[in-house]
Amino acid sequence: MKLTVTGATGLLGRAVIKELGKSDGFEVTGLGYSRAEPPLVKLDLMDGTELTRYFREEKPEIIVHCAAVRRPDVSREKPEESRILNVEVTELLAETAAEMDSFLLYISSDYVFDGTSPPYRVDSSTNPINFYGSTKLAGEKAVVKSCRDYCILRLPILYGGDLYRGESSITSIAAELEQLQGGGFDNWATRYPTCTSDVARVVRQILEYRASHPDTAGIYHWSGNEPYTKYEMALVMARVMGIPAESVHPVNTPAGGTKRPKDSHLDCSALEELGIGSQSSFRKNISELLSSI
Repeated sequence: MKLTVTGATGLLGRAVIKELGKSDGFEVTGLGYSRAEPPLVKLDLMDGTELTRYFREEKPEIIVHCAAVRRPDVSREKPEESRILNVEVTELLAETAAEMDSFLLYISSDYVFDGTSPPYRVDSSTNPINFYGSTKLAGEKAVVKSCRDYCILRLPILYGGDLYRGESSITSIAAELEQLQGGGFDNWATRYPTCTSDVARVVRQILEYRASHPDTAGIYHWSGNEPYTKYEMALVMARVMGIPAESVHPVNTPAGGTKRPKDSHLDCSALEELGIGSQSSFRKNISELLSSI
C-alpha cells in the first residue's frame, strides 16, 4: 500500500519512517521541508496549492500526519505559524484524504486535556489549557469533520532517536544538566515519557490491524507507563552523565512560561484491547540515547 508520512524529518516522523520501512506491506514516502534530503520529498505543507497538488498526483492510500509545531512554548511564541501548521494544514489534508478515500492517521497530544482528572480515556472530555493544546484539538475536530476513514492517536511527551541534546524537551534536560552541571527542575507536573520507537511500532500495528479490520477508526491513546516529573528524569540523566545527584534540585511549584497540565496521563486500554502496544524502559532508553548524542 502506498503510504505517505508528513514531518518525516522530525523526532517522531523519523522513527515512523524507519519502522514502516521494515514492512513489505507498505511503499513508504516521507515528506519534509527544511531538513529534507533524498529519498525524502521536500514539500512545504503550509503551501496549500503544493500540498493538494502533491497528494492528488501521488494518491497515497494511507497518510500518517506527524508534522506539527509541537513545543508549547514555540506554539505560544509563534501563534500564526502554529495555527497554520497544526490546524489549517491538518484541515486541508483531511479534506484531501477524504477526496481520495485515503486513510488518515493524525498524531495528536495529551495536551487536549487539562490535567485535573487523570487517567484520560479516549472519550474523556477535552479542555486544553494552552494554545498548543487548543490547536491540536482543532486539528482533531477538522479530521473528524472531513474524514470518513481516520485514526486520531494522542501521545504524551516524546523522546528517542534525538539528533542532539535539546531536540526534545526530555533531552533538553540533559543539555541543561551538561551546561550547569546540575540545576533546578520541575517537580510539580507528572509526565509519562514515551519513546518514539514504541510509538512507531504502535502506528505500524494499527495499520496492520486495520488491514484485516477495515472498519477500525476513531480516537486512540498511547503512552509510556512510567510516571516521572522532570526533576525525577533529571536525576536519572545525572546518574548516566556522572553529575552528582545533590547538584540537582526539585522545583515544587508550577513552572513559569506556558501553562501545562499537572497530569494528563492517557488511558491506553482501547489499543491494548486490540492487542496493540509497545512500552519500554525510560532508564534503559535514555542511557543508550545519551551515550549516542
